This record gives sequence, C-alpha cells and structure tokens, in this order.
Amino acid sequence: MSWIIYPFARITPMLTIGILLKDLIGWPGRHWLIGLLFLLVLLSFYLFIFNRSYHAKKNIFPALAALISFIIVGFISAQLNYVLNRPGTEYKHQSAKAFYIATIISRPSATPKSIKYKASIESIKKGDLWFKAQDEVILYFKSKLNPEFNYGDRLIVKGNPTLHKNQKNPYAFDYALYLQRQGIYFQDFLSEGEFISIDGDRGISLGLIVFEVGAVFENVLAEYVSSEKARNLMKAMLLGRRDEISPEMEYAYAATGTSHILAVSGLHIGIIYLIFSTLFNFLKYGKSKWLYYVLVAISLWSFAIITGLSPSAQRASIMFTFILAGKLLSRNNNIYNSILASAFFILLFSPNLIYSVSFQLSYAAVFGIVYLYKKIYNLIYVQNKVINFFWQITVLSISAQIATFPITIYYFHQFPLLFPFTNLVAIPTAIVVIISGILILVTSGLGPIPVIIGKFVEGWVIYYNDLMTTISSLNFALIGDLYLKPVYVFIIILCVILILQFLNQRKLIYFKSFTIIIVLFTVFVLLDNYSKSDQRSVTIYHINNKFYFDIFDGYSCYTNMIASNNKKTIIYNVIPNRKRHLIKDIKGLNNAHMVKKIGESTLIYWEGKTILILRDEVGLTKATNPLKIDYLIIGDNSIRDLNTLAKKLIILNIIIDQTNSRTLQEKILQQSKDLNIETHSIEEDGAYSITI
Repeated sequence: MSWIIYPFARITPMLTIGILLKDLIGWPGRHWLIGLLFLLVLLSFYLFIFNRSYHAKKNIFPALAALISFIIVGFISAQLNYVLNRPGTEYKHQSAKAFYIATIISRPSATPKSIKYKASIESIKKGDLWFKAQDEVILYFKSKLNPEFNYGDRLIVKGNPTLHKNQKNPYAFDYALYLQRQGIYFQDFLSEGEFISIDGDRGISLGLIVFEVGAVFENVLAEYVSSEKARNLMKAMLLGRRDEISPEMEYAYAATGTSHILAVSGLHIGIIYLIFSTLFNFLKYGKSKWLYYVLVAISLWSFAIITGLSPSAQRASIMFTFILAGKLLSRNNNIYNSILASAFFILLFSPNLIYSVSFQLSYAAVFGIVYLYKKIYNLIYVQNKVINFFWQITVLSISAQIATFPITIYYFHQFPLLFPFTNLVAIPTAIVVIISGILILVTSGLGPIPVIIGKFVEGWVIYYNDLMTTISSLNFALIGDLYLKPVYVFIIILCVILILQFLNQRKLIYFKSFTIIIVLFTVFVLLDNYSKSDQRSVTIYHINNKFYFDIFDGYSCYTNMIASNNKKTIIYNVIPNRKRHLIKDIKGLNNAHMVKKIGESTLIYWEGKTILILRDEVGLTKATNPLKIDYLIIGDNSIRDLNTLAKKLIILNIIIDQTNSRTLQEKILQQSKDLNIETHSIEEDGAYSITI
C-alpha cells in the first residue's frame, strides 16, 4: 500500500494510538504540551528538509517522523478535549440555589419519575450581577409538572447545577463519564416554582431547523400511522426516538440481533445512499458527474437532518460523504482510505468518540462489509433474483457480525445465534420503513396515497414486531452472560484479521501467527480462570443509602443482598464485578464458613485476617482485652465516638459506608486522622475491595 496514495490507512491508526495513550499514561503538565508542540514542529521541519534533500526510499526516518507526529497530534487533541477539564467549576462549590438562564436544546425524554431536557446555560447570577456561561446541563422536572418545551425555549431557573457523579463501583457502566465525553457535566433537579419561561424570539439555528423538521415529520406519521407500536418503531428508525420503544421490544430486538435497525446509523444512511445513487445514476457519467455526487451527498444530509442530526447519523453521513468525495476526485480511489479519512477528521476534532460504542460498531461494521461482502457473496452463485436479494442480505449481516461480535460481546455480554435469519426480515423492514416514511412525507395531503402507504407499512411493522417477539422467546435464540476483558477483545479482533488474511491471500505466515496467538490466548484464559479458582476477597459497594457487600471465594459469591428486591441496582452496580470475578454460584451469608453473626454485626475471620462489619455495638462491651481488627466497616450510625471504640479494638483500617449520617462520617474521618488509622469513605472514594 502506497504512503502517498493511501495515507489515511497509516495516519488514522497513529492518531488513534495517540488518543488512547493520553488516557493510558496521563498528562504530566502544561510544560509537556509546549515540549510536544516543539517536537512536532521540529519533526515536520526535518521531514520537509529531508524530502527536499534525499529520496524518501533511502531512509525510513521521514515516514517514522510523520507517524510519530500524528501520535503526538492525537495525544494533544485528547488533552485539549480531556473530559476532566470540567468547565464552569464555580458550580462545584455552589451550595445555595442561584438564578441562571438556560435554553432548551433537546426534545423531552421520560424517566420513571421525571422528564428531562438538555439545556445550555447562557448566564448565571452571582450577587447582583449576571455572568456569561457556556455549559450544558441536564434538567430534570418532576413528571407531575408535565413541562412542554420546544427547542430554543429560554428559562429563568432558580436551581443548583451540580456535577454528575462518576460511577464508583468496579467495572460498572459510568453514565457520568459517558455524558462528560459529550461535554455535559451538570445536572439540576427542579420542582414547581423553580423555573419560568421567557418570552422572546428563538432566532434561527441549525438545531431549531432540525427540531422543527422532526416535529413536522412526527405529526405526519401520527396522522397516517394509527398503531402506536408501529409508529414508535418508525419514529425510532426515522427520527431517532428510541426512548419510546418499550423495554419488552428492546429485549426482543437485542435477543434477535436486530437492535441496529432501531438507531439511525450507517444502515439507514446506507439505504438512503443506495436509493438516491440509483435515482441519480443517469448523471454519473459525462461532464455532469459532479452533480451526481453533490445530489447524493445532499440527499444523505437531508435525511440526517430529518432524523434529528443524531451523532450516529452525522458520523455515517460524514463517512459516506468522504467515500463520495474520494470517488469524485480520484480514479484510483481506495474505499478504505476514504473511510479512514472520515474517521481521522472526526477523531481529530472529537477524540472522545473513540470510546463511543456506536462509533466503534459503525466503523467495524463498515470495514467488515467492505472487506468480506464480495468474498462471501461469491462463494454461492444464485441466479434467481428474489433468492439472490435475500442471499445479499444474509451476506451483509454475516459480514457485519464477523467484524463486530467481539465489541458487542464486550459491551452487551450476549450473542444472538439467529441473526442471519432475523436479519432476512429486519433489513427489508428497515428498507420498507425508510422508503415508506419518505413517501408518506412527500405525498402528505395528496388524497388516499399516504393513507394507503401508512396502512401498508403499519401492517408490515406489526408483523415484524410479533415475529421478533416470538423468536426472542426461543431458548436457543440468545447466548447470555458472556464476558471479555478489554485485552481479549483486541486479541480476538487480531485473530479474526489474521485468519481472514490467510483465507484471502493463502500465505502461511498469517496462519502461523493466528495459531501462535490462539495458543497464547488459550493459556492466558486458562491462567486467568485458575487464578479465579483461588480468589479470596471482599467488596463493599457504593450504593446510595444501602449497604451491599460480596465475599468472593473461588467461583462462589456470598452476599448480604441475596433477597434484595432492588434488582436493577444489582444489575447495574454489582453484576459487572461478579462477572469480572467469573462467579458461578451465589449464596447467602449463612452458607459462608468464614462468617459469624454478632447481633446485627458480622465478623469475617478468614486466612488470619479479621473483618468486622459493625451495624451495632452488641458484644463489643464484653471483650476484656482489645481485639485486633484488620478492617472495621462502620455503618448504620452504629458508633457515636471512634475514640471510645479504639479503646476496645486495635483497628488497622476503617471503611465508612453510606448508611451513616454525613455528620458522623465527617467526625469519624477526623478522628481516624488523629488516631493515624488508614480510612476509606465509600461515599467519597467509592467501592472498596479487600484482598485476603
């Protein structure tokens, strides 16, 4: 592959490495930024001089210098967009409510107890003066208030924007970090009387245009599609309104491997690309060929605007726009170079997207389809056009699934076995919904035409929903409880690439490399499993106003929450840690040989270590000699004074859980500092693990 013709095949991976290195090694200080910028200029200058003086093939240094420079660019870009560089830190120390002006910049989204909007804070009042601000905030309104705002509506709020709290349980999904990578750092919970609307011109902006176009489309669908379930699916696929899909249908789509049709993504933009590239194909040849590419690009972006210009739609549109530009500007265009060029510019300005699941899946799926589609399709010759259409769909889904399965298993811990069959219906459904939606919008008001189209697509979607629900109920439809470490994901991806290269080029080096990596991977997995068979640890979780802990003994877990009714809390906060420990059996504390109950308290004596989980002081007063406690876990306001307790116990470490009052937590922290006892606050520092 030539450096000159296909540059993005090399520089985009280097940019990505630089972005990832930023999080791996951190950022020592500002002086490093100056040093790296100076090094970048120096390398660029040297490269320029070297290329003028010598032939590039005589020395590898220019190419190395260029690659290193792009690693530095990625590193610097990641630093400039670092999520912990929080804006508006004045809110962090704001204890009293204050006035601020906010502009609504999203549609409403319902949660179980509230309705939320994303808003942009324009200014905040300090004392008698107003100061400009440029922060985004999630506003939560109690459901009973039923607030109805439109994009661009302005509010005066008396509230207290606080930073989203990051996840403090091991391996659990960090929603705050997810928002921070989108530039959203604050949240505010509002009650009645804490906000009023401000009258005024909302002006004209791209966001407002997108909102209004989406509202028009939504009203048209409501008029011609009567079934709410069918309409919700169409709104998800055409407008990005996935929050209106019921949990039952979400599960059905996930279990059948068809969730990708719910979010406006590369599949939907690809369908639009095929529709309009076919429609304008007569312009593709001759002097007017540029008009073909322009019209197709306009069609892509018009659809993206109609669908709400979601991040995934924007990325897919950018990707296809680069592909179109590459075809227009170069006869020898390489599609991989065009795809990687789009990724380069997206990551250059938004490096945090490298952590976006949809970004990873989109590009992995596209590469899988581009590389594998023709190879798999040519394995079987199908003459019948109808059968050939479904064979093409099957090949499309298999190609995408091969490229994305390590990522989907890592994030979603499951694998749909029936995806080749369910996608035979899902992809035609996506095509039918998109074409029908556009036709309904275009023919709206033209007598019976949109009514007929609406009835047709409604019946199709209802049938599709029923079919997916039936298939998802099959026991063999889904393999669940799968777990991969991040390093395993990269190893599997590397193995897939090597075996595909071997099948494509028939070079033994690829198969040898694949075999070596598979053997090493197997050894790593076996060693990891063996280490877990002998694991002994205790984890105290960070869960608001609750005390939950797990004792890990080999593949068994003893827990105090086995009868808990709060299943959602356990699923999101506890289960990820149990999966990481490869737990196979969950039991109550009464089955644990290392546990002894003392009143409401729990004593764990294990391998010479003593852990006392203190919920009251029963039994401690009977001790004549001070007891040595390696770890003292204090909860339920069970003590009044640490100094008094220290006379009865020899305490090496203290853990304060969240069931204590804030006043008591602060008192214990101060007293433990005076007593020189190592102390960990679950409230402030998050979950704590004790290795036995």
